[in-house]
Amino acid sequence: RDTLRIGDRLTVNAGLRMERYHAFLPPQSKPAGPFSAAADFGRVELYDWRGVVPRFGASYALTGDKKTVVKATYGRFNFALRASDSRTIRNFNKNDYSATLYLWNDLNGNKQFEYPNEVGTFVQTEGASSTIFNPDIAQPPADEVTLHLEREIASGFAARVGYVYKREANQFQLV
Repeated sequence: RDTLRIGDRLTVNAGLRMERYHAFLPPQSKPAGPFSAAADFGRVELYDWRGVVPRFGASYALTGDKKTVVKATYGRFNFALRASDSRTIRNFNKNDYSATLYLWNDLNGNKQFEYPNEVGTFVQTEGASSTIFNPDIAQPPADEVTLHLEREIASGFAARVGYVYKREANQFQLV
């Protein structure tokens, strides 16, 4: 049990959560296509984040009837890119969508693209082929502290006013 009652007014709750977020891309292959060669891609380790994250909470009844209570909490929450974050993770998979865009020069005017003679000026590259993962990236934590004053007005009905402070660190983005 992680809840401790001290006297008849103070309740303290504490806990630790062990986390591990391991993201990698397995070995993959792709066949040749009309505009790309066949390729093999080895396993890619993205990150292996491990940690112990704390959480604490306390509530104290200010009045003898225990209808007015002060509550405070602290918790750390670690961010992780999960496989469900496909818009982000897929950018690091060299076997996923990628494109190199060129202007089309229809040299003979037949409105049919004839590769490679009608490839024009380079425009841009997008998708997995242009994304590099920084292996030194640190796991982004968020620390959250709350403080509330709560008053029971009627059975099953209360009013509460509170303050929430949240601090995020080590944020990152795709560039």
